[in-house]
Amino acid sequence: MLPLAAAASSRRLGKIWNEVDALGRVHLLLSLLVTAALSVGSAAGAGEEYGLVLDAGSTGTRVRIYRWAERSDLSKLPPDITYIDNLKVRPGISEFADRLGDIGDHLRPLLDKAKNVVPSSAYSTTPIFMMATAGLRLIDPVKGEAIFDEARKILSNKTLCPFQFSAGDARILSGEEEGMFTWISANYLIKYFGKNSPFSSSVGTMEMGGASMQIAFIPETDPLANKFEVDIPGDSQSYPLYTHSYLYYGENYIAMRVREFLASSSTNQGGRIMNPCMLKGDLLNTTVNSRAGYFQFQGSGNGTACMEVLRHYTAPAADDRCYPRPCAIGQIYQPKVPRDMVFYAIAAFVDAPTALNVISANGSITARNLQNAALTYCEKSIPLAMNMTGASTSEVSTFCLEGLYFSMLLEESFGFDPNRAQVIVDDYIDRQFIGWPMGAMVYAIKVANQKSPGDCPAANSCNPQEPLGKYYLSVLVLFLILFSMQTRQS
Repeated sequence: MLPLAAAASSRRLGKIWNEVDALGRVHLLLSLLVTAALSVGSAAGAGEEYGLVLDAGSTGTRVRIYRWAERSDLSKLPPDITYIDNLKVRPGISEFADRLGDIGDHLRPLLDKAKNVVPSSAYSTTPIFMMATAGLRLIDPVKGEAIFDEARKILSNKTLCPFQFSAGDARILSGEEEGMFTWISANYLIKYFGKNSPFSSSVGTMEMGGASMQIAFIPETDPLANKFEVDIPGDSQSYPLYTHSYLYYGENYIAMRVREFLASSSTNQGGRIMNPCMLKGDLLNTTVNSRAGYFQFQGSGNGTACMEVLRHYTAPAADDRCYPRPCAIGQIYQPKVPRDMVFYAIAAFVDAPTALNVISANGSITARNLQNAALTYCEKSIPLAMNMTGASTSEVSTFCLEGLYFSMLLEESFGFDPNRAQVIVDDYIDRQFIGWPMGAMVYAIKVANQKSPGDCPAANSCNPQEPLGKYYLSVLVLFLILFSMQTRQS
């Protein structure tokens, strides 16, 4: 039976049919045929879907653009989510806490980039998410929420942002969510999910930004704390993930904490302070939170002394102060790292091993090789170090500190065998960027699939074009019948 709307339209079109000649009827049939084919083709899902993530980090905001083949079964995870483009603008959005009116100008080039990449026909069905990491977790919560209120207004403006957005799609991630999403991303890219593979076949992840650091993996026994049950669409397994985020342990903050420690230990009042984690002769004029005034830090290039300073922040607590055991950094519980599990270390973890040339052909490193290379590097003169790394004068000392810091985290904090090459240092798997935004997109697809049956007119179908296609097909069938009858009468 035809729908009422289709029946009414068919009566009107029937009148038109009787008023046109044979050639006009052929044209009318062809028009209906093309319209029906386009509508049904759109409903059939032969195209592509897109997703957008605004990664609001501590140093800038980046739009990441993803694409995947349109699915006929929404209960399954797309097998081919591809990271196709990106654009980053600086500074970090936290810098706009006291000038909210500038947030629109900050986001506009990112939205323009997305509009240039995503086909206009897909704007209304392309979800956009804005998620902030440690840079926003560090500022006053009231200011952070004000930033996001302003961002939500911009993303809800269909002129500026024609994509699919709701207020809950813009928020500050917890550190543990960030760790979980990075873990999902890496394991999605190695195609681990949906195969009922043993947990030992999954990979662990470590990620470091400017302000925080995350580690995530499935331990050999159930975690006693920091456990997250991860469910993936189309996968019958649930994954008992351990993840923890260390705020103030990112690359920028650990350098600041070293300077804080040195300043608090020094008797100089606003004078020069020797910094063993900087190359000999390097100078830095800056402030520290614990004392008033500017300080000049001068590098002494002493890697062993640098490690002693770092150990104040990286050492596990003594057993009598660690519960549950074992502990990683301070009193933070962490299960033992599985000996045969591969880990991917990404983002700021990549910089020092790359600069110090300790990454093997398969992308792996050992803590021992990294530490030895860093100790040697710390003793170099600035010209030799710049020649070796190609770094600028402002960043040449960072590889001394970061190389030692990373190696100490691996061996002393997280418990990796220092001579075992089980950590791969790379931001990419098969040329696809690993980071948390990919995992967030996978997880967002999972949440979007959890709709009640009443949300869609038919099982596994939420395509608004489908009823329209059926309507045009119904009218087309009616006109084919009329055409057949007219032909017989002639």
